[in-house]
Amino acid sequence: MFLPNNIRYLRKKLGMTQEELGEAVGVTNAVIGKWERGDSSPTPEALAWLADTLLVTIDDLVLANKETGETLHLTPKYQNPPEEIVSLLARLNRQLDEAEELIKVSKEPHIAKRLIEIKKRIRDRFPDQADEILGDN
Repeated sequence: MFLPNNIRYLRKKLGMTQEELGEAVGVTNAVIGKWERGDSSPTPEALAWLADTLLVTIDDLVLANKETGETLHLTPKYQNPPEEIVSLLARLNRQLDEAEELIKVSKEPHIAKRLIEIKKRIRDRFPDQADEILGDN
């Protein structure tokens, strides 16, 4: 299982401290440290928050070595999402654009990095519809 290394690797890749990740997940930085060392494991709820915060799926967080690319199981990509999903994601993208404008005037660069990662995830998961979803057509 790759979970401890992935938590550490992805946290650092996003430029987050253990304290910042802990705040996002709802635990202390000491708990994040235990997870990163493999001394304990997150609850299913905390695992879901971790995956969301670290911008990966739960499968990728647990079953893929994000640093080396080694995987035990590949998460299938969604090739033809239903129209209502495309519409919802397009609406989400408009909200992300509005948030980006607000972030430009703020002093929180880690939020801007997260928005960029969210858009990348949309492109990775929905390659055929990415232009429509992100309004790049």
